[in-house]
Amino acid sequence: MKKGPFFVKIWSNGQVLIPSYIRKKLNIQSGERVIVRTDGRTIQLMKNDSSTFENETIISSKGTVTIPSEIRNLCDIDVGEKLKIDWNEAMQKITFSLPDHMSTLSS
Repeated sequence: MKKGPFFVKIWSNGQVLIPSYIRKKLNIQSGERVIVRTDGRTIQLMKNDSSTFENETIISSKGTVTIPSEIRNLCDIDVGEKLKIDWNEAMQKITFSLPDHMSTLSS
């Protein structure tokens, strides 16, 4: 199993790629709806086990999700910015956050 931290880049259309090993571990399938939440600093993706459709996005066949522009604006995330990705298998939750120290990132 791969160990973190993991980093992904946000594309111009707001998409990020969830690595395949995380998608497999969390049993997230292409076309599945996930809930998107934010606290203004982190972005969380969770499986939608209810009928709530607020702030949802759909996972593509390649593993990309589009983070809604409202969420990107609240978190002050710019295009091309690298995001740290953490996942919690037990809670079926993926969290994206801005790295605390940009110097720890490699291109």
